[in-house]
Amino acid sequence: DYYVRLDYTKMDDANADVCKLIMDGRITEADSLISMLEHHLQHQRESHKREKEDVVNDLYNKYTISLARFDLEQAKEYIYLRAVVDSTNVDCLLEAGAFAVDYSSDFSKSEDYYDRALQISAEQYGLNSETYALCLNHKGGLFLMQSKFAESLKCRMQALEIRKELFGENHNSVAACYNNIANIYYSMG
Repeated sequence: DYYVRLDYTKMDDANADVCKLIMDGRITEADSLISMLEHHLQHQRESHKREKEDVVNDLYNKYTISLARFDLEQAKEYIYLRAVVDSTNVDCLLEAGAFAVDYSSDFSKSEDYYDRALQISAEQYGLNSETYALCLNHKGGLFLMQSKFAESLKCRMQALEIRKELFGENHNSVAACYNNIANIYYSMG
């Protein structure tokens, strides 16, 4: 009864074919068609992922070439576009944030990129991951550049605690955190 009432004109061809097979009682054929469609969809997803990676890599290459040529406007366009194309890639967001502050002195834009990187790293890796600590460290550096010492110290202390938990006290990344914190105190006088 369900399949008889369907409006097949509003469905794509593949979905309509599956529904017609089910309605005709040809369940095995419907199941085979669904499996074939799932395989095709998986292939399309993999192809799309590879194409996206190629575009992201191409944009990064163009960005580095533009930087080497001291064409900051073109470099900015490429690095920001890269962050849009791969908006769930923490590295893309951190690099765009670094460009915003290093080459444009756009603290607000940089903070937006770093906040998105923090959010995505929390979702993808968790709050106690090296990636999250890296994002905190970048944001702490941004605050330090703005002489927001309390905010910088908070971010970098949190990064230190995460790294100590992950790697123990005697690790290079923990030592780097101590150095970053010392730089804050030095800047404060």
